[in-house]
Amino acid sequence: LLVGYLVSHLIRSPTRGLVDAAKALGAGQEVHFSRSLMREANLVGNALIGASQDVRIYLLEISHRSKNLLAVILSLARQTLRNAETLQQFEQRFGDRLQSLAYSHDALIERNWAGVMLTDLIRVQLRSFVEDGDSRVEMAGEPVLLSPPSAQHLGLAFHELATNSAKYGALSVLRGGVRISWTTMNDERGECFELTWAEHGGPKVGQPTRKGFGSVVLEQAVPRSIGGLADLQWKSDGLEWTLDEKLAMIRDA
Repeated sequence: LLVGYLVSHLIRSPTRGLVDAAKALGAGQEVHFSRSLMREANLVGNALIGASQDVRIYLLEISHRSKNLLAVILSLARQTLRNAETLQQFEQRFGDRLQSLAYSHDALIERNWAGVMLTDLIRVQLRSFVEDGDSRVEMAGEPVLLSPPSAQHLGLAFHELATNSAKYGALSVLRGGVRISWTTMNDERGECFELTWAEHGGPKVGQPTRKGFGSVVLEQAVPRSIGGLADLQWKSDGLEWTLDEKLAMIRDA
């Protein structure tokens, strides 16, 4: 009887500890487990403690991402409202920009938020304007993996460029086209990255009399966010936008 009692106690005590630890994990509370003489129970207890620490890290990461996302959305809302002439125009433009942001997030989630390939980002941002594989859109450049922040900002830039092109530029006519090219090079700054959006064959364009939200995004917001320089030119053959920055910035921003 004494032996049976001792064996029962040795099993029951760590089992209760595991049950309490599992309940604490399910409730989002701090997990505690006292080591026992049962090796298997210790392994499970340590796993539960590790899981609780992982959950806390995930929650902190979610909180960080949510704050960043809310800051981006708030900035989009303010800038869109500032440049909208009517409430209906604000709703349309703001909704389109939120959808663009969602497209970038979908692309990031597909890669477990480990970044997104530049070509994939361009495709998801242009799919509302042209069919995938449309010959009017040409991409040229080596594979480049963008960091999540860079993908969000560049995604908005591609959305603004595509929106303007589909309304007034090369993508508004069948004979027009866009060449999106990028290259890496080494100069006194180190390894650098240069991206160009160049339109051709579209209607004759001229520099607008006032800068709207799109110009602010392309000339100020995007380059400032990822530490680069941008140049927006309204050439006779079509709009041209160039982004120049350190390669590390778009990978690690």
